[in-house]
Amino acid sequence: MDNKYYENEIVPFDDEDMVYNDKKHRYILTAKFADKISLGVIGKSYLEGKQTEARRNYALQEHSADMYKFVYKWNRRDERKRRTTEHLLAKNGDFRDFIKDSMADMVRADIRGGYQLQKDLSWVNPERGTVMDLSDIPSIAPDARDGLLESGILYKGEYSYRIDDEDYRSDY
Repeated sequence: MDNKYYENEIVPFDDEDMVYNDKKHRYILTAKFADKISLGVIGKSYLEGKQTEARRNYALQEHSADMYKFVYKWNRRDERKRRTTEHLLAKNGDFRDFIKDSMADMVRADIRGGYQLQKDLSWVNPERGTVMDLSDIPSIAPDARDGLLESGILYKGEYSYRIDDEDYRSDY
């Protein structure tokens, strides 16, 4: 494999903690890994908190979708930049652990504080007739955002390379 764009280029792969969804082009945590996190935080499995396997799996897919949407919005909205970011997240092996850690932070936030419920709250308080400031509710867990910032995944500048059309989604 030629390291055309960065040093540690990989083909996305699955392991016991995280799988790569070829249709949505993003990583998703496994139920086994979510249970490991949950046992460490509250002493019971993530499945018990979600009541059914379908709910747990949906929650894990939602954490992944939320994180990737946040990254794409942060890194600007033009299509060329989004394609480059997608390619980077899929194929840069140095970022794989940061992605996993950020989604794990989202699972912990969901367990500790019902994060998924918080982000879907209504912005209107009908009792007071007020509207909540949208910036008060983050679209991803604050620890997850901090990890993405620290890793360099959240980046507003221009990349030093451009993904050629023939490389975009060619092997991932």
